[in-house]
Amino acid sequence: MRNKYSNYILKLISLIVVSGFVLLGACKKCEDPKNPECPNYNPCVGKELSSARFKMLEGFDYRGQHYWEDSIFMGYQIYFNSELNEEQFEHTWYVGADVFHSQNALSMRFDNVPRPADIDITHVINYEPNLTCFPDDDGYDSIVQTVHLIKRWDELATYGTFRGVIDNQLDSFEMSFFNGNNKGKIIDDFASNSQYSLIINFHNQGDTINTYDSQNQYGVPLVVNRHGIFYDRTAGTIEVLADNSVEMRYKINYNILQDSAWHVFRGRKVN
Repeated sequence: MRNKYSNYILKLISLIVVSGFVLLGACKKCEDPKNPECPNYNPCVGKELSSARFKMLEGFDYRGQHYWEDSIFMGYQIYFNSELNEEQFEHTWYVGADVFHSQNALSMRFDNVPRPADIDITHVINYEPNLTCFPDDDGYDSIVQTVHLIKRWDELATYGTFRGVIDNQLDSFEMSFFNGNNKGKIIDDFASNSQYSLIINFHNQGDTINTYDSQNQYGVPLVVNRHGIFYDRTAGTIEVLADNSVEMRYKINYNILQDSAWHVFRGRKVN
């Protein structure tokens, strides 16, 4: 009789413990404000006010993805792309005197425009506002962004000489990115061929490049004004801000240095 009573007590205790865990699990599950089944559900969590801001894209980076652009050379294509591609959004683009209504990315070349020049691109969106989350939203937004039409390499912010340090080291140094011919002569005028990236003292290697030699290239900077990427033997990005401060994040995929770590160069453009 005592054994039966003991077994009953054990089963009752086990049932209480299991029920407690189930209740705790249920309570934990319903703490997510994005879950409509939870008591603290908030339909506005994670929602953002719709913006007419758009990306200017041109070319592909080393990962096969489009990269950000704000300047283009003659003969190159640029894409104006909004991430708001749902049917509820109506897009209107103003490029000079031309007006375009397009849900898809707008593609242009500007081959007939004298250079250098700045072109303002106005993007307007109209949509049904979400008044539950944004009671003051009027269903309209617009923005003006500028694309620079380049004539010379030295118009690029990522072209020139930079002084800074690697990985917060104490000693600063200068490195330079230029363009030139196969004899190492710097050429500032843009040409579609017979020009190469000339890199001087990249990663503080103490070198000077007098002639172009693809075997001595640590990486090729694909410069696009204030934004740039590396590809080929070096992976990474370059960012030059309006105050001429610079940050380069890169990894050298070239066994001459026996170094595959990511590095950060921070400094300023000196010329």
